[in-house]
Amino acid sequence: MSSGTGIESSVRLQPSIALTATDDPGLTDHTVRRIIVQHNELQVKTVRCRGQKPTLKPTKELVNEHLLYLRQADSNTSVMNEVNLLEAAYSASIKRLNTLAKLSISDLKIGSHHTGGVLIGKNLVDASNGATRRTIIQDSCGDAIRLHLCNYGPKGPHDPRLILKDTIIAIKDPYYIFITKDKAAVKVDHPSNLIVLPAFGHHVPSIWKKDLSADPTEMNAIADSFDNEVPKDSRTIGRLYDLFDW
Repeated sequence: MSSGTGIESSVRLQPSIALTATDDPGLTDHTVRRIIVQHNELQVKTVRCRGQKPTLKPTKELVNEHLLYLRQADSNTSVMNEVNLLEAAYSASIKRLNTLAKLSISDLKIGSHHTGGVLIGKNLVDASNGATRRTIIQDSCGDAIRLHLCNYGPKGPHDPRLILKDTIIAIKDPYYIFITKDKAAVKVDHPSNLIVLPAFGHHVPSIWKKDLSADPTEMNAIADSFDNEVPKDSRTIGRLYDLFDW
């Protein structure tokens, strides 16, 4: 679908500029060096596979993988002591949804920052805790993919529905990269690149859309609930819903 849309697909791979970690006495210099080596190997693999469309895993397999990760996190706190390699910064998208070309998961290419595009999906699971919120999203074609949400602050101006099961979200300028040697994910560094969509929204695929045209009272009630859940003084970068961004 991305062919012919005019979407710019550019690689954004640069040497890491910082290393951050939670306080972990087991994080030795040797461990840090090993992590940096692994990170560099992922960058090399991403460059080598740039532009390719990896084989998508079955939805059930991805969901089971996620649930296993959550169980391991509950039983072993070290799983949650994530180490993040900070890459060169890039700008958040400031374009409105109705100016972006719609993408499907099958359109995504490794190593590409799909500038000018938007991927709409539904959370199949509740996201994990930790420095990076991990979840699985599915598009209207039935394909699923990993989504890694970085810099999500539980006390910040971020919409809490972003990390909940069944939430429909729009991902502006999706960035698709390897996160391990055999796993790829859409990685979002700017939570403001995500927008929570109501079930009656113009951008929501018909398969998920709720028809409220026959009941304007219900539609008004839902619109009011969105308005109340997002205080006007919090509608800044990171507050992820604009009722009129259709």
